[in-house]
Amino acid sequence: MLTDTKALYASLLERLSRAVPFSSGSIQVLQNREARIVAFLGDLEPDIVMGLRFPMDPLYPNFRVVTERRPIGIEDTWKEYPHFLSRREEFGSGRIRSWLGVPMMVSGEVIGMIALDRNVVDPFLSEDIRIVQGFANHGAIAIQNSITFRKLEETIAAKDRLMRELHHRVKNNLQMISSFISIQAEGRGDKGTRAMLEELNRRIGSIATAHEHLDRQADPGSEVDLALYFRAICEDFKAAFIGLDAKVSLELDLEPLSADIARAVPLGLILNELLTNALKYAFPGSADGLVSIGLHLEGTEEVLTVEDSGVGYAASANAERGGGGLGTQLVHGLAAQLGGSAELASRPGRTVWTLRFKAD
Repeated sequence: MLTDTKALYASLLERLSRAVPFSSGSIQVLQNREARIVAFLGDLEPDIVMGLRFPMDPLYPNFRVVTERRPIGIEDTWKEYPHFLSRREEFGSGRIRSWLGVPMMVSGEVIGMIALDRNVVDPFLSEDIRIVQGFANHGAIAIQNSITFRKLEETIAAKDRLMRELHHRVKNNLQMISSFISIQAEGRGDKGTRAMLEELNRRIGSIATAHEHLDRQADPGSEVDLALYFRAICEDFKAAFIGLDAKVSLELDLEPLSADIARAVPLGLILNELLTNALKYAFPGSADGLVSIGLHLEGTEEVLTVEDSGVGYAASANAERGGGGLGTQLVHGLAAQLGGSAELASRPGRTVWTLRFKAD
């Protein structure tokens, strides 16, 4: 796995130790002109060694590996790098006698190295170098994959931040528009105009709710959970109609289906229109009633149903309830936009809208 590079590096050193004996070995990755140890195997405490950084300085043999871009073997470090002995506390190198560094390269550039040492003078032979080079080639691929994966993660994180900001701004802008409409509605003496503005506000609110859900999700670029989205819309309706005398209950039976924002918003608007229609017109005279909302996957289709126990369309004295109003036109238009169908079955005591859409 690309994400499990530590285990991969450790495995590489473990297998290498069976082919080329060494006292301690490490995999080092170049970052900002430093070599950082990302894997270690040997007679020192790994927690102490892991993460150590070596500057690209001629005082270290690692420098030659990077600048010369070839394997470097040191027969006796005390002779070629006498400060390894005289300043061993500073360099932590008194135990190192023979040393080997083999570059890990991608497209002609050194991206890291395998460094091995022995605590006695026992030079690494050409056969040892050939074997280590083979392991280094595999390590280079692993490191390059890790770098690519990390850059991909950074790109995705940046995209997520952008998407989250986008959803947040869209939601805020819609809420601001909604506030302006509310102010206009409050200043209108005409009940019809005020009711029209309130319905417009609920339509805007259903769109804002979809963006709010994506803004809150761990992955703002993912799809909208339709069950949660529809529940939120229903909660908004309960709050909006709380002042009505009609004692209407909402019953939800929603499967955990999802849709991208382009599909979720029209579906939310359809639910908004059907709920508005039912709660306003199905129960005249403050009658009790039940509105049931269902969302299910049937074969290759997603099926949304909105059913009420009201008076039915034929018994309604309102043109909107009778099927000629803007809300009904919106339902059919949005269903067609999604490549679906909208069917109505109505009689006193049972009115059902059934909408079918091809599943994503």
